[in-house]
Amino acid sequence: KEVIKYCGLRKKYAALRRGEFKMLFASAQTLAYARQYENETVIVALNAAHAPTTFDLPVNGLLQDAARVRAEWSNEESVVRAGHLWRAELPARGARVWVAHA
Repeated sequence: KEVIKYCGLRKKYAALRRGEFKMLFASAQTLAYARQYENETVIVALNAAHAPTTFDLPVNGLLQDAARVRAEWSNEESVVRAGHLWRAELPARGARVWVAHA
C-alpha cells in the first residue's frame, strides 16, 4: 500500500518526474532531497532508523524565507525560516514529503 501511495506522487507532481535533483541532508539513518521543476518544489525525507527522528532541514538556495510548504497527506503547513524547515519530524522507518509552489 505504501509503495502505491508514493507512486501516485510521481504522477501528481511533475517535479518528481522531470525536476532537477538536489541533495539536502544525509546522515547514517536520514536522507532528504528535493526535486524542482518550474514553479514546483517537492522535498522527500526518509528515515531508516527504528525510532522517529527530528532534524533541521536546510533548504537555503532552494526556497526563500517565509515560503510555505505543505506536507503531503497530512496537509500540515511549515514555514521556511533562516533557510531551514526547523524540527522536521520523520516517523520510524518512514518518510515525509513536502510540496511548495512558487
